[in-house]
Amino acid sequence: MVLSVLLCALICSLGLNSIIRCALRCTSLVSESDSSSISTNLSATTKLTNNGIKKKALKMFPIIAYTTELKHPGLDSECVICLSEFIAGEKVRVLPKCNHGFHVRCIDKWLNSHSSCPTCRHCLIETCQKIVNGGSSNSTTTTTQEIIIRIEPLQREGVVSNHQH
Repeated sequence: MVLSVLLCALICSLGLNSIIRCALRCTSLVSESDSSSISTNLSATTKLTNNGIKKKALKMFPIIAYTTELKHPGLDSECVICLSEFIAGEKVRVLPKCNHGFHVRCIDKWLNSHSSCPTCRHCLIETCQKIVNGGSSNSTTTTTQEIIIRIEPLQREGVVSNHQH
């Protein structure tokens, strides 16, 4: 008798499990079709953020030869993508606006699928659209003022005690 009750419970639990899985599959199919119709209504800017940078704009980003004496604002001594130090004479691609530099092969691979700087996450879409669309046309140029902020290390403070004598 006990064995037949356990067998019946096992069969019922397997049946309930399969019904729940079927219901979850059906709702996921419905939500996928809803999300695909929503995704077709997204703006062009949002779509560009997922596609990376156009190759034409990427080729316009400056490439410099790295030297240890190079004093380029925003350029560190290592590539934050592959985490290796720059070697003298190595080609470094510098991103516009933020001036962060990376190995050419590292940043090209990054920008194929991303549209922002890997260091500061500055969005490069607007800059690339200006490069691709307004390269030789009559476009108005805006002057931007570059502000360099230097953060100095804090001086060590003395010990502070909160108890009273």
